[in-house]
Parts: sequence; C-alpha cells; structure tokens
Amino acid sequence: MGKGSGTAIGIIALIISLGFGGYFIFDKFFAASGLTTTSIPSTNQYYKEGSSVYIPGSEAWCSDTYLNIEFNLTEGETVYFSFEGLALFDDSSIPDAYIEFRFKVDGIIWNYPRRRVWRYSVVSAFGIRFSVAMQHYNSTMSAGTHTVAVLFKGDHTVDQVSYSSLFVLTFK
Repeated sequence: MGKGSGTAIGIIALIISLGFGGYFIFDKFFAASGLTTTSIPSTNQYYKEGSSVYIPGSEAWCSDTYLNIEFNLTEGETVYFSFEGLALFDDSSIPDAYIEFRFKVDGIIWNYPRRRVWRYSVVSAFGIRFSVAMQHYNSTMSAGTHTVAVLFKGDHTVDQVSYSSLFVLTFK
C-alpha cells in the first residue's frame, strides 16, 4: 500500500464519522424537539384487581360490584377498557361447562365485546385454566361520570374466576 491509499482510508473514515456525528446532532437537537409526546395524567388511569370468586348458580350474572370502576370523561375524550383474568374449571365440573364475560357500562350489559370459554373434556384431574382478555375502545361516550364493571356467568358453581384486573384509560 502506498501513501495515497492511507490518505483515502483516512478521508473515508472522516466522512463516515462526520456523517454519524451529524446524524446524531440532528436527531438529538433538531428532529426530537418537534416530536414531543404528551404524557397521560395519572388521574385519567383507573385500575382495580379482583379476588377469586366462584360462579353464581343457575347461570346468573355475578354481582357488578365484583370488579367495577367509576370514571369521568370530559368533552371530546375517548375511553379504553382492558380486562384480564383466569377462568378456572374445577376437575368435578361438567364436561361442557362454560364461563362468559361481558362489560356492564352505566347499568347496561354490553353484547360486545364478550368472551366465552368452554371446557369440552374432563381429562384433566386438576381442572383446566383459561386466560381471558377483553378490550374496548370507545370515542362516542358522553362527557360525565360513568361506571364500568366486568360481569361473568357460568353453568357450574364449582368453577371460578381468578387473578382478574380491570384497567380504564381516558384520553384526548
């Protein structure tokens, strides 16, 4: 290698480092300043956990006090509901047992979203567990105070709902 190739490599390295340095400076000081993200105040976040509860008898909905949250919406806000929990089918429940979940908002049981989990077999001596999740996004609810609850029902009283949580987020 001659003197010219060392100089060429040095010039290429200088151009590359200036390119990366320029990109870094542009990204940190110019591009990022216009892309500010707003944080959601904690007053717009609501969370509640539920304990283990057995299925009420005769396919009746559980009490809406099991897992409920009261929240406020201002004009133009959107609301997001998220529910997660476990449906636990006991080893003694009937082979085709089910547990159904729905949201109840302001006293009205919603048909959507809903989740229904079924136990089709009795092969497990220790019961069967299913993870259940429901989400809903609504941008048309009126301003004011609202209540959301998670309801469930089933057809066998030895089955239960456990490790449940409900999260509500309001935002513009």
